[in-house]
Amino acid sequence: MGKDLKGNSLGKGFSQRKDGRYYYRYTNRFGERTKPIYDTSLTRLKRRVKLETSKNDLKLNSKNEQPTLNEFFDMWLNIYKKNTIKETTMKSYENVYNRHLYDTQLGKKQLDKITVLDVKKTYNEIIDADYSQSELGYVKSIIDSMFDLAVAENYVNTNQFKFLKPVSNKRKKKVEPLSKEEQDMFLSYAKGSYYYNLFIFLFNTGLRAGEVAGVLIDDIDLKNRILHVKHNLQYSSSGTFSNGKRYIVTTTKGEDDRNIPLNDAAMKAIELQLKFLNNLKNNEGYIFKTRHRYEEFNEFGNLLFVGANGKPVSQASINTIAYDIVDKINFFEEPNFHMNRFSLHVFRHTFATRCLEQGIAYDVIRDLLGHDDIKLTMKTYAKTNPFNSETIKNLNKI
Repeated sequence: MGKDLKGNSLGKGFSQRKDGRYYYRYTNRFGERTKPIYDTSLTRLKRRVKLETSKNDLKLNSKNEQPTLNEFFDMWLNIYKKNTIKETTMKSYENVYNRHLYDTQLGKKQLDKITVLDVKKTYNEIIDADYSQSELGYVKSIIDSMFDLAVAENYVNTNQFKFLKPVSNKRKKKVEPLSKEEQDMFLSYAKGSYYYNLFIFLFNTGLRAGEVAGVLIDDIDLKNRILHVKHNLQYSSSGTFSNGKRYIVTTTKGEDDRNIPLNDAAMKAIELQLKFLNNLKNNEGYIFKTRHRYEEFNEFGNLLFVGANGKPVSQASINTIAYDIVDKINFFEEPNFHMNRFSLHVFRHTFATRCLEQGIAYDVIRDLLGHDDIKLTMKTYAKTNPFNSETIKNLNKI
């Protein structure tokens, strides 16, 4: 029992300092010894203590030891999220957090000191920097999920940021597929380029960037003309993955393998690419113009598409060569002709468009593209010449 300066009992946890102030301490529900609560009036102090201990009894208080947002992010990512999401997704979260939050005042603040205005200010800065809605959404999902965990772990009482709905000023650029004439022109100018076979393959399979980079020769059933889409190869532009490499192979986006029938053009591209891979090595198994054996670089298996040094291809390298081809087209074609530069995802949109033009049904295209929901397929391609389906053999007309 605590006592006052005259030796009178004040009750458990209460004491009086030599300067006359009364104070109270107790051990809260987290097993933490609380900081003293001071007051010059014992009656007023007891009212404050009653409120504080009621919060503890009703589990409305939070932990005294408060991590900063940066410290909590490390716990959230490497403990809470680990083994629940792909390693590539973890790397994306880390990159986005470091880009927008780590070196900021918000990142250095303790969780319980972060206000709605702090978070809104961060969203405004991202919007003012002209980032996309997708990037903004990434940041919001990280903050919302972190504070949901912070509530569960009793660092804060509520997640007060969920009602914020930041909207980017940057409008999403519409992805336009190539017309049949533009597709043929692109391939005509692409002849002789390092990725010519890959470009044909993309136009005729609609694979995602990581999927085409991860195609193994063993994934192709040449006899039955079927591609088994099993792998997704991702590249990290900042740091390495757990394997110590900048590349990592994961499962495909929808987790389940999907099968794509290969038309004549895709089969021809595979045939040419296999010959190209064989020619890439000299008779002693070394890559032309390097001192390294092909197998030393082709560590992820017998990849169908590789760079000049035998390493996996990256989306950036494919885009760069595609840009160069478009620039060449615009230089040599008639002055009134212009083709816009396009990225790898346009190959996928163009494939879906050719399928629709040949009367292939939405549900078939959904399966070919690996969409989980046919609504996504219809929303994306509804404006592109929809016809009724006949049969998958129409893929040969692409």
